[in-house]
Amino acid sequence: MAQHTVSYYNVHWYSLLLEASSNVHCNQDVKERPVMWDTGALYGLTPFASDFIDYKEVAISIQDTAHTNIVVGIGIVMWKVEASNGTLFYLPLLWYHLPAAVISLLSP
Repeated sequence: MAQHTVSYYNVHWYSLLLEASSNVHCNQDVKERPVMWDTGALYGLTPFASDFIDYKEVAISIQDTAHTNIVVGIGIVMWKVEASNGTLFYLPLLWYHLPAAVISLLSP
C-alpha cells in the first residue's frame, strides 16, 4: 500500500477552524446516517464527498476482510459536538472518502 503524507497544518486549515462557529458545512441527512466508532482505525471514513470542508483527491488501496477498496479522497471533516454540560465545540478530523462504504466510521 502506498503511503501518502497530507499536511493540513496550513493557513487555509487554521482559517476554517477560526470560522467554525459561523461557517461549518453540515449535511441535512447527517442524523439519518449511521456512524460507527472504529477504535482500530487510523482515520475515519465516509462515503459522502459533501462531508468534507477540505479535500484532496488520492487513490489509496485499502483491504478489508473480503475486498480491496479504493479511497478516492482524503480531507478534513468538521463535527459539531455538544458536551454533557451544553458547551459546543468543533472537532476537525482527518477522514478518507470511500464511496463504496455503506456507513461512516469514526476513529477516536
